[in-house]
Amino acid sequence: MYWNKSQHVKKIKTRILQCDKGVVTAEFALALPAVILVSVLCIGGFRYVSASTQCYDIASIAGRSMAISDDFVAVNNSIREQYGSRIQMQVQSSANSHKITVSCPVVSEALHTIVPTRVESTVVVPNNA
Repeated sequence: MYWNKSQHVKKIKTRILQCDKGVVTAEFALALPAVILVSVLCIGGFRYVSASTQCYDIASIAGRSMAISDDFVAVNNSIREQYGSRIQMQVQSSANSHKITVSCPVVSEALHTIVPTRVESTVVVPNNA
């Protein structure tokens, strides 16, 4: 009797296919949560950087406005009107400067366990006196 290569290859293929049932499913079950976690962290990080940059821009606009007008109520109303009511602004005035701290939301309150919910930016401007 001679050796039949095609039958031998078929037997090996069927053994491999029978032994590896469920391996792909197990790998997928382990890899998918890791991919989702990395994606959520990357998107959260990008959103954090974007919100931080926007918060710094708002603080610099508020600082320029305070340097010109010295009217905290008008500047605060203007900032809230342009950027939304979730922006919080505090001003500490001294004899020769204003320290303006702006707090901006990063994401909705539902995701506060994954990424920080607010970022702060502080600007100091000279007083208009």
